[in-house]
Formats: sequence, structure tokens, C-alpha cells
Amino acid sequence: MKSTSNVPKGLSIHLGVNNFDAKHYHGWQGNLTQAETDAEDLANIAQMMGFETKVLLGKEATVNRVSLYLKNALKNMETNDILFLTFSGYAGFLPVITNKDRQDSKKTWCLYDAQLMQDAITAQFVSFNKKVRVLILSDCGAYNPINNPNPTSTCFEDAPPKSLPESISLGTYLRNKDYYDSQVLKNLNVRHDGMPASIQWLNACHDNQTAIERKFNGLLTATIKSVWRGGNFDRPYNQFFKQIRWRTPAYQTPELIKMGKPNSGFYQETPFQI
Repeated sequence: MKSTSNVPKGLSIHLGVNNFDAKHYHGWQGNLTQAETDAEDLANIAQMMGFETKVLLGKEATVNRVSLYLKNALKNMETNDILFLTFSGYAGFLPVITNKDRQDSKKTWCLYDAQLMQDAITAQFVSFNKKVRVLILSDCGAYNPINNPNPTSTCFEDAPPKSLPESISLGTYLRNKDYYDSQVLKNLNVRHDGMPASIQWLNACHDNQTAIERKFNGLLTATIKSVWRGGNFDRPYNQFFKQIRWRTPAYQTPELIKMGKPNSGFYQETPFQI
């Protein structure tokens, strides 16, 4: 339902995928155990803060369904409303040949039935003409050997990495090349400048690192919960993100990306404020 007053509204969508369709992912279904717990925990935070929430777990989190829920959320948003979007699961990347001498790649979220390009998500906001606030938390991260031939040191111990293995990533792409090439082409030139929406996107790690899962949560989600302290954190987003970075190990450093229209008011809000 659209806002009928000047009071901002908060909508949230939370995605968690422990395992996916092996038929699509080169015979591999993944082996995470806490990604869906991450989605539920972040949804609980959203509900506590007054958001209207939707949670899609496992088989529910398909490319078409996620895209539909995102479109419907935007359709029901007005200026100054906020969308809170989270994903926990595997990250991947798709190869992009930009010319004969240079190869690039595009980041993805590994949903149940296929990978969803992160550029396809931001493309939704490019065509949206209202000044809304968007907070995205991405608890996944894939080391990208195409763009980063020199990875930082990692320490996985018994912690599963939240990235699609390179052989599975390549095999998945080759088995579904026409589909993924069409998605890459469709979103190849997405431009964020001039976008009315203001987006703060927190990735679990940088491109030369890999995100991990801990016993009860993904490392990023666990750190978010620890810093937020059940709602007792009362400082603005920049301090929130700084505390998260301080509490994560050197081998997984969260990355904050701001896109769209600068919004100092949004940046100065306390976390998850509607």
C-alpha cells in the first residue's frame, strides 16, 4: 500500500539461500547452513524497527520472484520512503569481454534457480523517479580472479566460504551461456549518476577477498547484530559501518558503496530508521 501521509514508510525484503538447484549450478547445490538464518535475523531487526517485511528462503528465492517483489516494493514507495534489502548466500561473478585485450566481470547473487546480477538490482532504481532511501546488506562475497589476480590472505578454518567455487562458476556460466550473456548485455551500461534514489550498499568484503560463514550466522550478519546490540546503537550510519569494519578480521573487510543522489540526512540517521 502506498503512503497516504508525509510519514515515511519502510519496506524490506530479505533473501537467504543455503542450497540451490544443482541442475543449474553445474551439478553442485552448495553447502551453507546459516544463510537462511541470516535472512530471518535481519528480517527480525526490520520488523522491530517497523518495516513491512518479506522473507524469501531457499526455493522461494528465485530470480523471477525476487525481481517481482523488488518491482512491487518500488511501485508502492513514495519520496522519502526506505527500502531495506538483504541477501545472504553465495556470491558469484560472470565474465564480460569488453574488448580483445581486456576481460571484466559482473558480480552476482546466487539465487535458488540462477544467478542475479547485482547490476540488475541497481538498474531497478535507475528507472525509478522518486527520491527514496535504499539500504542493501550483502552477506556474501566472491574472490574475483579476473579483476584481482593477487588475493589477500584468507583464513577459512572450518568456516565455509560464501562464494561460488571457480570451477562451478565457470561451469554454470558455460552451461547457461546464452541466458547469462543476455543478462550481461541488458545491464552492461547501467549508470548510477542522476539516479534519484540514495543507496547505501554494504558488501561483506572487497573483491580480492572471500566472505565466510560462522557457526550461527554469516560473519557480516553476526557483526551487524553485535554492533547494533538489539537496537541500542544510537549513532549514525557512518559510525555504524566503521564499528562493523573494526570488528571484522583483516581477511574479510566490509565494503561500503554509496550510489545515486547524495543524501546527508540519510547518512546521518541511526541504523534501520524509517
